[in-house]
Amino acid sequence: MVLYDADCRLCAGWARRLEPALRRAGFQLAPLPRGEAGTEPVEMEVQASDGRRLGGADGAVEIARRVWWARPLFALSKIPGAMPLLRAAYRRLAAKRNCLTNHCGLDKNPRRTRPRVFFELP
Repeated sequence: MVLYDADCRLCAGWARRLEPALRRAGFQLAPLPRGEAGTEPVEMEVQASDGRRLGGADGAVEIARRVWWARPLFALSKIPGAMPLLRAAYRRLAAKRNCLTNHCGLDKNPRRTRPRVFFELP
């Protein structure tokens, strides 16, 4: 089971694009439950078949282990020192995910535009 933030455009877009590959790998998709008082989820969660619950980069690596075209990420994670870097990168992306889709409210200048990044493409 892969739990993701369904209210996040970036997360929902990735989930929609990856759903066929995840299903073939034996994963089901479901929205993360909202936290207390509607707090926003911090990171996706993967519930492995052996009962482990893996969040963030650890969850992404578990997915990569089971999806053939993502195995380079799994291989990268085995390099000594790589997981702390992957976790830091995931946390940074997760913290800024709403800004990546122009929903963080930081840029109030309507004239200013920014280029789309590769993970926002349809």
